Amino acid sequence: MGNLKARIKRVFIGGLAVTIPLLVTLFLIWWAFELVDGVLGPVYDRLLGYHIPGLGFISTILLIFLVGLIATNVAGQKLLSWGEAIFSRIPIIKIIYVSVKQMVAAMTLEEKASL
Repeated sequence: MGNLKARIKRVFIGGLAVTIPLLVTLFLIWWAFELVDGVLGPVYDRLLGYHIPGLGFISTILLIFLVGLIATNVAGQKLLSWGEAIFSRIPIIKIIYVSVKQMVAAMTLEEKASL
């Protein structure tokens, strides 16, 4: 009986070891989708009069891509440096902006190193 109990316990813990990461991953993907879809989704809801799931998500991704296109050319870099100069003069915003920029730079450096 003790052997059966140990086996049941081992199988149950193995199931938890698979189920918990899977559920947490699916929840985080759902949460991120809802968060990003919620940025522009309400605008489309008011314009169209009904909700189209994912339209805000797709628009937000396209907007981020557009910002990337602008930021990677000469005129965009001048615009970014001008904006950073403004942010660097505002005490609280400077702290937040510089901190977030450093975190993003560190993550992108790690990503480049792993490629």
